Amino acid sequence: INDNPYQDPKLQEFLQGDGINTAWKGSTEILRRRKQIPSNEYDPQTVVNKCMQALQANDDPQLDHGCCVLLAFKSPFGLLSQGGLDPGGYGRFLRSTNYNPLIDNADFQLIG
Repeated sequence: INDNPYQDPKLQEFLQGDGINTAWKGSTEILRRRKQIPSNEYDPQTVVNKCMQALQANDDPQLDHGCCVLLAFKSPFGLLSQGGLDPGGYGRFLRSTNYNPLIDNADFQLIG
């Protein structure tokens, strides 16, 4: 994984559009029921844990649900705010690059 995602050519190519994205067919309503929406009450560690836990079971309860959670928490000024990302497209990107260990991982550990 590139230490600086702004310099990752595959991510930049994806953000510009690869022409094969199809619309995501999931629902964001489930995020509210599972309390997977941003809140000022969450500290940074809670946000990272929510995102990583969702990515651990990326397709539960719907296809690319973990990516949906991650995109719900994205910074409005960050790299992921560029382009018209949807959970399905972001899931395809993660699965097809060196970022694929983020999806369906067995375990993660926050260091620091």
